[in-house]
Amino acid sequence: RPYVAYTDVANSNKATVMKYEGGVWQVVGLIRRQRQMCIRDRLYIYNGIPYVAYSDGANSNKATVMKYEGGVWQTVGTAGFSAGSISNPSLDVYNGIPYVAYGDGANSFKATVMKYEGGVWQTVGTAGFSAGSAGYTSLYIYNGIPYVAYTDVANSNKATVMKYEGGVWQVVGNAGFSAGRADYISLYVYNGIPYVAYSYSDVANSYKATVMKYEGGVWQVVGNAGFSAGSAYYTSLYVYNGIPYVAYSDDANSYKATVMKYE
Repeated sequence: RPYVAYTDVANSNKATVMKYEGGVWQVVGLIRRQRQMCIRDRLYIYNGIPYVAYSDGANSNKATVMKYEGGVWQTVGTAGFSAGSISNPSLDVYNGIPYVAYGDGANSFKATVMKYEGGVWQTVGTAGFSAGSAGYTSLYIYNGIPYVAYTDVANSNKATVMKYEGGVWQVVGNAGFSAGRADYISLYVYNGIPYVAYSYSDVANSYKATVMKYEGGVWQVVGNAGFSAGSAYYTSLYVYNGIPYVAYSDDANSYKATVMKYE
């Protein structure tokens, strides 16, 4: 069943999660504590349990994760567990272990990944592992290996992907692989091949959608760069049977939702 998480303006910008069941949209419990959330990649459903990660206004904008289980929303570990404030949190749950990636305010907003295991939140590798500030972080765990894509301020705001393997964070291919600035990044790893969707900005493509994949040792464009009719905001990528699907807020259609696939 479909789930949606969002910052609820009608409820003092607190978090709300809804699901579509029995022909109607219904609220999943109530989350009352938080005052604000970051607006992308914060919801994950694992074995029917919704998890939400957010920048917690009630805890100095530090990271908090909650899950809905047993009929109540409950904090996973400690609220505000990050060392400092966070930006652009991204969430994945692998084998029941929640992972969160974010721009880390305690480390010049470089990328940090933490996981909740053994009853504690712990840093995966080194905190602030990216070369510079990381915007629009997008996290994906593939076969236990965390991958993070982000807008790389140290490389002219182009896209970079890193993975944690062999006890170190390492760049996948080359850093700053996109042709121009990459915002609203979304990452998916399919059969070991990382795919990244983003809004691509250059003279000819003002925030139009682009998808790239890392295969054969190189980053390559899937189809055409800037394939959307107009600017594409808040891209969300999924790869099914090798076919990439991208959903986005479509500037060419009054910011309504559009989904495209490459087939």
